[in-house]
Amino acid sequence: MTIFELAELIDADLVVTKTDENGYYAKFEHGELTDGSILMSECGRGRSPNGAIREYIQKIRGQRLVIDAYKETRREFVIPVTLVYKPWTRRESTPFMKARSV
Repeated sequence: MTIFELAELIDADLVVTKTDENGYYAKFEHGELTDGSILMSECGRGRSPNGAIREYIQKIRGQRLVIDAYKETRREFVIPVTLVYKPWTRRESTPFMKARSV
C-alpha cells in the first residue's frame, strides 16, 4: 500500500508544505501519533516534496495515527509496517494531497 492509497482509505489529506529554508515537510492534516495517552506531532522533512514524504513514511510505519484528536470526528489507525514509498509526480492527480507554502 502506498501513502496515497492509505490517505484515501482513511479519508485524510497528506499535506506537503514548502518552508522558507528551501525545504519541505509532509504530514497528514490534523494527524498526530500516539503512544498510549501521549499525542505527538510528527512530520517528515526533506529538500524536496518526495524527500519529505519518504521520511514521513519511515517515521509513521507501525505507529498509531490519530486524526482530529480533539474533535467528535476523531479516528485512529495503525499504519501498516508495509507502507511503501511511491514518488509523487506533478502529473499525478490525487484528491488526498495538498501543497502549501509558509
